[in-house]
Amino acid sequence: MKAAGSRLAGIPRWMLVVLVAVAAQAPIFNRSLVSLDEGQLTAIGVRLLGGEILYRDIYTGIFPGIYWLAAALFAVFGTDVIVLRTAQVAVNALTAGALYVLVEPMVPGLLAWSVPLGYLALIALSFPVLTMLTYSSLALLAALGALIAARRFLVTARPGCGVLAGVLLGLCVIFKQNYGALALLSTALSALLTRREGALADQSPWFALAWPTAAGLTVALLTGTVLAATGAWPAFVESTFLTIFHSQMQAFDQPLPPVLGAHPTGDGLFLFLYSPGGLFGAMLHGQTWARPWLLSLATRIGYGSAYVAIASIPFVAWHFASGKNATERVAARMFLPFAGLFFLGIFPSAIWSHLAAVYPPLLVVLAALVAATWPTLRSYGRVLSTVAGAAGCVAAFGIAAVAAGVSIDVRSSYGEKTRLPSASVLVSRRDAALYQAADEFLRGCAAAGAPILVVPDMPLLYVTSGHRNPTPYDLIIPGDVRDDVIVERMDRARVDCVVFDPAMYAQFAPFEQLFPHLHAYMTEHFETARSMTVEGTTWQFLTRRKVST
Repeated sequence: MKAAGSRLAGIPRWMLVVLVAVAAQAPIFNRSLVSLDEGQLTAIGVRLLGGEILYRDIYTGIFPGIYWLAAALFAVFGTDVIVLRTAQVAVNALTAGALYVLVEPMVPGLLAWSVPLGYLALIALSFPVLTMLTYSSLALLAALGALIAARRFLVTARPGCGVLAGVLLGLCVIFKQNYGALALLSTALSALLTRREGALADQSPWFALAWPTAAGLTVALLTGTVLAATGAWPAFVESTFLTIFHSQMQAFDQPLPPVLGAHPTGDGLFLFLYSPGGLFGAMLHGQTWARPWLLSLATRIGYGSAYVAIASIPFVAWHFASGKNATERVAARMFLPFAGLFFLGIFPSAIWSHLAAVYPPLLVVLAALVAATWPTLRSYGRVLSTVAGAAGCVAAFGIAAVAAGVSIDVRSSYGEKTRLPSASVLVSRRDAALYQAADEFLRGCAAAGAPILVVPDMPLLYVTSGHRNPTPYDLIIPGDVRDDVIVERMDRARVDCVVFDPAMYAQFAPFEQLFPHLHAYMTEHFETARSMTVEGTTWQFLTRRKVST
């Protein structure tokens, strides 16, 4: 036992954090199927493996990193949603470890653990947002890694650390363009504020900039070369620069919710958009403890604590700037500008799933705020500090209890096998029944490999059924999706079979309003062969009308 304890003591603390994070995700990482997000990622990854070219043949407004990564993972490990889920376990574990590395120099030992543990609670509470592989999670991890490498570069002046920082910033950009821009800006600002604190103080600014800049530009150049060589550059510029901002502002403009003001009563859409996904799911699944008031409270705590963290950044920066500990000063100056600027990535859609993506850095700020204010609280007397400590413990226990309740609900609500290829996850009874029925219809309706259409947001069916999508669009939802193009491609490919869910995703207008041309075409040229309704969700299975002679 003593030898085992000695070996454990020799493991760096951030690695222990990673191991704890992997174990904590095991109960829920393979539960549910998010047809909108990971369905599209899986479908695009398979299309890339099949030889199609991103942007030229496949539409997306996001930079290419996550799609290239998905295709690479499928090429190595096989095509299956579980491959992406497992990759996200690694991303979450490394993110928890990176958060610990970033907070540890600023706060005392046990308090530093509150940050990765808070992130693990956020994963459960926000289920399934942080259990599926997304460009936001990848971009955040790359940005955190870049901050660690940049901090090391400033302290040691080792070129390798500067190169690593530049590469990671470049990867952050190609995973998600707005996150990348915020990470680049904040890291540059942090470097300017911190350069005189470390080994770069005696170096010229050109030396400080040269290594990370050259590395980041190399990543950008390689990415641009691949896009140009495949003939995708014009479509890439159009999709990711020229049209995405306008389409995003039109289709995804959800403002920040009130924290102190009244929340809409009986408004299911508000709860769906602005409360933790795991809590909302538990309420839908009939868990008596998941009441609307609890969801509303969670919204106030989640967004309110984010506002507190951002508002406290100047005070926290002043606290550490006035201290004598150089390690603390460097850590704070490197991190705090990033935490403040990165929150802007929540816009234009400030819904909970986007809050969860930008919130993790704010956990570091909140822990640093506690570390900065605790001595002052203690100076006012033991009673005040005891009350504050007790309140913090009660809040932590409450969050942990709710997160545990969500995890238990997830395991009980998502326990059905899909029994479909490429979908080795456990799903709800409803999803299992609908996907199995759709797969049976498609295999009987269309010849192997024949083109089909799936409308609007179940693109995993292309993969599980082995049929081809003849359009550039895997999701037919608001954005730069042109229904005249879809109709033209359907006619050209002679699509005979369609799976159609008439109910659009909750935050969007009805399908017939968003895509009138496609809706009219489907109404005129297709008829319902059969339909299936499970727990209030109906999927229609359409076949092309026979032309009378």
